Amino acid sequence: MKIQDAVAAALALAAMTAQLAEAPGPVEAHSWDRLNVFTLKMTGPGPLDEVTWRGAASLTSGDIRIDVEQSTDGKKQKGTMMVVAGRVLAVRGLELPEGAEIDSLDAAALSLRMVTASLARALPAGPDAVKERTKVDYLETNSALQAGTQSAGASIPPPWSLKGFVEPQRAGAINFELDLTAGTPIKPETYYIIRYSGSLATSPSAPGIVDSTSLRGWTVYSLGPRSRKQGSSTIMDYGASKNARSPRTVGQLRAASKEEDKPAGKPDATRDFTGFWKERCEQNFGVRIQRSAPGAPYSISFCGPGGCDESGNGRMTYINGDRRFQVVGTDEIKERLGDEWTTYRRCSREPPKKGGNKK
Repeated sequence: MKIQDAVAAALALAAMTAQLAEAPGPVEAHSWDRLNVFTLKMTGPGPLDEVTWRGAASLTSGDIRIDVEQSTDGKKQKGTMMVVAGRVLAVRGLELPEGAEIDSLDAAALSLRMVTASLARALPAGPDAVKERTKVDYLETNSALQAGTQSAGASIPPPWSLKGFVEPQRAGAINFELDLTAGTPIKPETYYIIRYSGSLATSPSAPGIVDSTSLRGWTVYSLGPRSRKQGSSTIMDYGASKNARSPRTVGQLRAASKEEDKPAGKPDATRDFTGFWKERCEQNFGVRIQRSAPGAPYSISFCGPGGCDESGNGRMTYINGDRRFQVVGTDEIKERLGDEWTTYRRCSREPPKKGGNKK
């Protein structure tokens, strides 16, 4: 999947293109990331007139809610996306492209992370240090600006700059108006400006998706690793697939996820599958397999350009005796994803640290 397919087509950021396998990483964590409630309005080059996202991401559960308003070539669209426990995407009022349903979620997440990543460069002391209206005037000539999610990544090569202001509000919120400029006018093919405005805040209870929330009128997708054919090759990536069930409430979604989390198979004291596994070790995505203690079930998390899933919602399994897996050898296993078997090879016995997915 190209970044232009996943995000730049939605946001018309044509210069932010790269193959996921080549996406730079790891993406560094910073204190601006803990601001989990946001309003983000963005205008950029290309057919996009403007888009506004209003949302929140849980600091603990993997829940996300984002309200979307956008206008492209005069066509307006308004709707809502919800992620439940990091495992399920529910959508209402939005037309999502078939086979690329996760792109709209990535568009919001990557745009927000470009804002927080650029602020981390310009104001490295973090949001707590913003005590008054503060001018932002930052120029980077040496290193790229990077952002990533499990399924997509973006990078703006140097030079790039950030100009505007941030201003503190009540209860720790911060308003901002920023121009992110890529390249220079002397090279028009790589020069563009993205304008951001909005607010950032922190709320331990957000987004507040309660179990009684009705799913009538919502389209529900399962999120996770998937295997798909591309020519003669089988590609593994992270995406959304139509949920085969018809849950009526968010509570039913959570209950189904917990049922799926019951580890299948049985312990095998002679094997240890802990590590980072990929189809090819040079790739920038794969799965992290870890466990809390010998004999405990394994937790399997997908890792992409933005690092590994840290929500605690990894798939639980003993691998040995689980019908979804085949153990080929000490450093090779297969997993059934949909109708295809995907082969993983262990590239490292030590799981990648938080924020990274390299060997």
